[in-house]
Order: sequence, then structure tokens, then C-alpha cells
Amino acid sequence: MGPWPRLAWRCHGPVFEVVGLAGGNNIELLKEQVEEFKPKHVWCINPPVGSFQGMECTPMEDMVCLDNVDQIMVALMGSVGLVPTLNALKAGKSIALSNKEPIVMAGGLIKEYACRYGGEVLPVDSEPSAIWQCLRGEDNEILRLLITASGGPFR
Repeated sequence: MGPWPRLAWRCHGPVFEVVGLAGGNNIELLKEQVEEFKPKHVWCINPPVGSFQGMECTPMEDMVCLDNVDQIMVALMGSVGLVPTLNALKAGKSIALSNKEPIVMAGGLIKEYACRYGGEVLPVDSEPSAIWQCLRGEDNEILRLLITASGGPFR
């Protein structure tokens, strides 16, 4: 999780609770976040023995479906976030999506799940979020949108 979700939590922490955190190979960063946010649930790819004592090791695809979870920040690179995204939508949750890969890979399926199960997708990646904010409340149907490859591996 990059600096912006953490900053938002620091500013609005009393408004919501961090129920769970999932991380990849950066164990030190995940430990730092666990110490700061004190979630009940944690998941990482290869946790060192004893790393997260007192917490439930919950796979992220299950963590997103917990009853006491309302909003999920999906900040995972590549295809790793697709299954948790779909599971959360199937559970009727609201997803703050910080990357474009799931939309590029399975946008139609994500839209179908959101409509069918009452979930919501909120783009927080820079360009999609700006477009979403501009179009919010507009009645005109958009037929086509082009987003230039301005970042990531295309720099």
C-alpha cells in the first residue's frame, strides 16, 4: 500500500477501522503497517514464522468478504488483485481500485459482478479517477474513452 491510502487513514482514522492488510514480499513494510493500523486479519505471500502473532492469517480473497468489511482498497500489481476484486464485488462490497490491470483484463466481468451483486468500483488510480470524477453525474453515455500510456512501464 503506497503513501496515499496510509495518509488518508491517518487523516480520517477515527471514521473507519483497518480490518485487514495483505502484502507481498516486502515483509518489513507490512510489519510497519500492521503495527500502525493494528488489523485483526493479515496475509502475505511468505510470512516468516512468528511474524504476525495474535492476528488471523486470512487469505486476501477471503478477507474481502468478511462481514465487518465495507470498503476494500485493492492496491496490487498485475493480475493478483483480480480474484479478491471479484470476490469482494460478489459480496456486495465497495472497491477502491488503485490500478488498471483488473479492468484491462476483466472489465466486462467486473462490471457484471458490480451490477449483479450490488458492489461498486471506485477508481483511485490517477487518470481513471480523474475521468470518473469528471463524468460523475453526467447523463450522456460515453461511447469510447482513450487513456494514454503515461506511466508505469511506458515511461
